[in-house]
Amino acid sequence: MIIVLYSILSAEFLWRYSHRRPVRGPEPARSQSQTTLTNADFRGKMDVRIKNMLAGLFFNILCLVIRAIYRTIELADGWNGRVINTEVYFNVLDGAMVVLAMYIFNFAHPGHLIGRDMGKSSTKKDLSFFELEAVQRA
Repeated sequence: MIIVLYSILSAEFLWRYSHRRPVRGPEPARSQSQTTLTNADFRGKMDVRIKNMLAGLFFNILCLVIRAIYRTIELADGWNGRVINTEVYFNVLDGAMVVLAMYIFNFAHPGHLIGRDMGKSSTKKDLSFFELEAVQRA
């Protein structure tokens, strides 16, 4: 149940992110004399590396959901049911799903795909945390 809730919330987040519809409404328009930077100025880009990481994460979730459904069906007939006593089902729908869920992060590891420059673009709006604080204090 938690995996399904997580999937729904992450899908909503990605939809809101891609359609630029935050939970909070848009900030009010400011005059040109007010040059403070907003969160919208620092919105990260959804590049190929992040999309690959998300695809790996979704594949991982799919494997875990398949395993959870299998485990539920497995115990529906009790400890002596046909499904629980069939080793092939166990190997494929339980063991293989866990192995695939683990090994997908060898290829879609967040640390390798996101890297140090996550969401940065080549514009002048790219400021470090300390530079951002200095601009906001001024």
